[in-house]
Amino acid sequence: MKLVKNEKLNVEEILKDLEHYAPKRRGWHWREHVKDLKMGEFTYKEMSTPLAQSESLPSAKYFGGIDPQPKAVITTEIASGRFEDDIRRMRMAAWHGADHIMVIRTAGQSHYDGLIEGTPQGIGGIPITRKQVRAQRKALDLIEEEVGREINYHSYVSGVAGPEIAVMFAEEGVNGAHQDPQYNVLYRNINMVRSFVDAGYAKAVMAFAEMAQIDGAHNANATAREAYKVLPELIVQHGLNSVFSVKSGMKKENICLSTVPPTAPPAPSLTLDLPYAVAFRDIFSESRMPSSA
Repeated sequence: MKLVKNEKLNVEEILKDLEHYAPKRRGWHWREHVKDLKMGEFTYKEMSTPLAQSESLPSAKYFGGIDPQPKAVITTEIASGRFEDDIRRMRMAAWHGADHIMVIRTAGQSHYDGLIEGTPQGIGGIPITRKQVRAQRKALDLIEEEVGREINYHSYVSGVAGPEIAVMFAEEGVNGAHQDPQYNVLYRNINMVRSFVDAGYAKAVMAFAEMAQIDGAHNANATAREAYKVLPELIVQHGLNSVFSVKSGMKKENICLSTVPPTAPPAPSLTLDLPYAVAFRDIFSESRMPSSA
């Protein structure tokens, strides 16, 4: 199967012979950096290898259709609740420069006590199953060939079934995942001891598979009405999870910390967020700071 520009992606074709499909690679892929990228009449700094096919910015039509790609990872989060629609959105995101596709789990996934099967739908994301993960990784392998760049596939290794999901992700070529036992304790009311024991096993599997890890501290921003008041707690949560990950065998360069700003209008965002961002990058200088879109 090969994708053709301007032809709709056929999900039924993706599902054919899915039981025999194996991912092309495992582990996270970072963009190849280009020091001085010449495009049109410009020379760009801190850039990455251009895409073979892409959709440039609307204003690019006045500049010869150029589409310079930054060296930073660009993340797109997808949470349609239907894995077929997720696949179509993955393709659109990749054409617009995203190389980190994050598929959000449905509400309640944290409390599943094992892997489920089939292609169920969800609210605010999909319930994770092997079939859906394999279908999406297969689609991304095709999308990689179409746009000419490796695409990182990401989901969540947390909740009661964390170790089982980690093993399945390693087998199915998932490249990155959220993993933070404090997420279970602080935001999902899951047993503290079990959460940390499970996380130790899950992190060891992720380290084996060279997955990138994003922690769960940014969830405080989503659950606190005045999130700028929890900045010190965010730094502590990042620190605890990072140390735990290193102790579990994870490389520091594969530990990614969320840079989601905790302040929203009408609060003075720049005044509150900038000192935090500078301090954050200084404290965690050995970790990665993923970009997001």
